[in-house]
Amino acid sequence: MIPAELKGKKLNVEGVQIYYEILNRDPVLIYLHGNSTNHTVFSHQRGNFHSLGAGSLAPDLRGEGRSAHLPDAGSYALDSHVSDLEKLVQAEGIGNATIVAHSRGTMVAQAYAAKHPENVDALVLISASYDFLETFRKHGPAWMLSLKFLAGPLGVAYNRLAGLAHHNREDYYPDFSSEKFRKISDLSFALEIYGRVSPSYVRSINAIGKAVDMWNMESTAPLIKSPTLLIHGGADWLVPPRAAYELQEMIPGAKGIPPVIVPNARHGVHFQAPEQVTAAMEKFLVGEIYQGRLRPPLPK
Repeated sequence: MIPAELKGKKLNVEGVQIYYEILNRDPVLIYLHGNSTNHTVFSHQRGNFHSLGAGSLAPDLRGEGRSAHLPDAGSYALDSHVSDLEKLVQAEGIGNATIVAHSRGTMVAQAYAAKHPENVDALVLISASYDFLETFRKHGPAWMLSLKFLAGPLGVAYNRLAGLAHHNREDYYPDFSSEKFRKISDLSFALEIYGRVSPSYVRSINAIGKAVDMWNMESTAPLIKSPTLLIHGGADWLVPPRAAYELQEMIPGAKGIPPVIVPNARHGVHFQAPEQVTAAMEKFLVGEIYQGRLRPPLPK
């Protein structure tokens, strides 16, 4: 059930429009999604923690969903993402928070936590890495590396072809909490997104991919002292589970907190196996971080 006080808003950050949803309760959980998705990927987790009394801040990151679609990779510097989050937090008057992030969003979370350690109660990093391109080179399928660099041009070509069948694509806004996305294969997911979204969105997705391949957390991760839980899909070929253990060694706040590996789940583990991810989050946040502060609200 969606709380009545949940609001959808837009904020202009230095000329870039950012869409977000806010439920300003204490404590607040900030949700940062990954590439080619939007804030709905966290619907299960948000709903569960809303029922326990938590608030949430869930933006569509720049370039995605209802936020501005920007065609230039230079628009997706990591510092720009951190600035977006800083402005959102400031606009809503949020103090301390836990950041729950997936894939690309985990790097934004790490950078923000290193810069603002006093404001981050904890981190939950899902399908995370310290360097996505390096992780893929080290642990991913070798034959897929060349295909990765062809993904952008192939996506543009497929998008043009799919446009003959799909109309009004500017309005396409998938709900990633639906059963379809829970069961969809990785290939079908890519075809669904690249085929249904607008050409401007495809240019944005490709620019994001180029930018994120340049991000690196090896000097940032050691600065993170906030308690950090790492969750990974056991069948994630894009960011294999070994990346979780490598990142655990880099982040001081992750020491002593075993990564949670969800068997058979892939890169989208949070919406493919939402019950397992939510249970791990609840054990960590309710049992350790917010003891006594997260519980079902009393009926009015």
